[in-house]
This record gives sequence, C-alpha cells and structure tokens, in this order.
Amino acid sequence: METARILRVVPLFAGATDAQLKAVSKVARLRRLKPGETVIREGEPGTSVYILKSGSVSVAMSRRDDEAQVLAKLVPCDLFGEMAILDHKPRSATVTASEETEVLEIPEPDLRRVLDADPDLALRVHRALAVIFCARLRAANEKLLAWSSLPPEHGA
Repeated sequence: METARILRVVPLFAGATDAQLKAVSKVARLRRLKPGETVIREGEPGTSVYILKSGSVSVAMSRRDDEAQVLAKLVPCDLFGEMAILDHKPRSATVTASEETEVLEIPEPDLRRVLDADPDLALRVHRALAVIFCARLRAANEKLLAWSSLPPEHGA
C-alpha cells in the first residue's frame, strides 16, 4: 500500500478514505525516469495525470522564438498533467525529469471510472482541483503584475 500512502499526502486526494485511496492506487502505475527523459510533451494529447513520487521535474513551455522557458520545478507529491485531462486540449507544457525520478501515472479513463463509481471522491477531487487552479491563477496574476510594473526598456 505504498501508493496509497503517497496519495494520502497529495492535496488532490486530501480527506479521502482508505478505501478511496486503495481504489485510486489500483489504477496508478509507477514509471521510472532517467535525467532528461520527457514525461509529457507540449502539444500532445493528454491522457494521464501524474504525481511526482521521487526526484524532480522541470515544466517548460515553448516561446515564440522556439526556445523553452522553464515555468516551474516540481518536487515529490506535486501533481502535473491535470489540465489536459479536464479540458481535453493538447498538453500546454513539456515536463522533463531533472534527475532519477519516479512518478505515479493515473490514466484519465481509469481515474474517471473510479470517480464515477464514488461521487464523494469525485467531489473531493474536483474541489481540490479548483483550489489548485485558483492558487496557480493567483500566482500567475502576481507574476504578470510584477512583470507589467517593470519600467519599459530604453530604445525599444
């Protein structure tokens, strides 16, 4: 039940019962990644959500000049890949292992079946996602405000 123990500390499953965590654990798959290995590629279809078990990953997006801009470094218990499974749009960023890394991969169809079978868990997960997205939106707004407050460059 190591997977259930990990899920217990992930905010997405906060307050879930042992039985609920066990149900999610049954559909989670452990993936081991080498440094530089890509987990998610920007533009590809999103079919799974991931939880970082150990190691670290970088989240990057392509800029207009085709250079990658690192947006975040994630650490154990962080969640990623959830946007595409909710809106069914292509992945918005590339996620790459920074070191030897383990992730739990939860395929969207399997997670959907677990949530459809347990309305209480579905409500918990959707509320947790709302909190996660609100926090990310607030952080993005703060960065945008800080960026827009910078004095204009001379000669631009």
